[in-house]
Amino acid sequence: MLPISEIWRISGTVDESWRSPVADSVAAAWGFPADSARWLRSSATHVFVIPAPDGHQPPAYLRFARDGSTAAVKLANSVPLLAGWAGQGLGAVAPIPSTNGQLSEAVETPDGRVVAMLVPAAAGAEFTVEDLSAGQAAEWGAALAGLHASGKAVPEQAPPKLDVPPVQKQAAGMNLGGLGDGPLDRAIRSVEDEIAKLDPDQYSHGICHGDFELDNIRFGPGGVAFFDADEAHHGWFAADVALAVRDLTGTTLGSRERPELLAAFLAGYRSRRAFTPAEEASLPLHSLAASARMIRQLEGVLDAGDGERPDWVRELDASLREHQRWHRDRLLRNRI
Repeated sequence: MLPISEIWRISGTVDESWRSPVADSVAAAWGFPADSARWLRSSATHVFVIPAPDGHQPPAYLRFARDGSTAAVKLANSVPLLAGWAGQGLGAVAPIPSTNGQLSEAVETPDGRVVAMLVPAAAGAEFTVEDLSAGQAAEWGAALAGLHASGKAVPEQAPPKLDVPPVQKQAAGMNLGGLGDGPLDRAIRSVEDEIAKLDPDQYSHGICHGDFELDNIRFGPGGVAFFDADEAHHGWFAADVALAVRDLTGTTLGSRERPELLAAFLAGYRSRRAFTPAEEASLPLHSLAASARMIRQLEGVLDAGDGERPDWVRELDASLREHQRWHRDRLLRNRI
């Protein structure tokens, strides 16, 4: 997620009609006139929707982040992955080329230089876990297995600062440097140590999506479609499954276990590729690693300070702190 201060700053450029001169500058790289883009949300990146001029076609979504930020690097690296998965018919939306024929662009804006991409709306409907059927859960699992089976490589142009450690030491994408000796540090280290012992000859690994949750996919007549690959990395496939099904395993704040839907998801996954009993048994371990990563990531997000802040900034800060506490308590309960 973007730092709160970054979301706050961009929100200050948005007018009462949800337009922003920053988004106008970015949209121009794709040939759109000023005032075409409307702010939708800011989370992993800033997202502005561009309605179809005739109102009858699906909209497009402009995504961007400040140049040089981790979010911008992830966005740029996701573009060739999305394009490759789309080309293989795996359900990814294909990034739309700019007027220069590029799938991503570095654009100068009134708020500084940003890295941007444009994607079409994914075909299909969004479902919450409360509305999900067993058949849809199976389709969801099969779609993730299709990505794992595709063998699509990490883009070679990924900059060194985001190089992923060897898979057997990755700990599901956590950066665990600088740990101390407090209870939380020991809990995180125990998860890291256990994951480091996984045998790469017995546990499958490769290119993971990193965030194949329900809010990032759509169910349509052509199958599951998805539009975000910012968290893609080389890692354990079981970790990618654990990340995807957090709302089915009760491992996110406010969720509960849904064993029937989890079983359907895994059955769908196994319809496309193998998923061993050992890998299934490792799901709780990988979900703890995800909690550790969430704790660490939020440390760099909660930067709004204690001064005067708009109500929505205070509410966002409080919500994220609640999530951080929840994951911290969960990790301590399971490892102390």
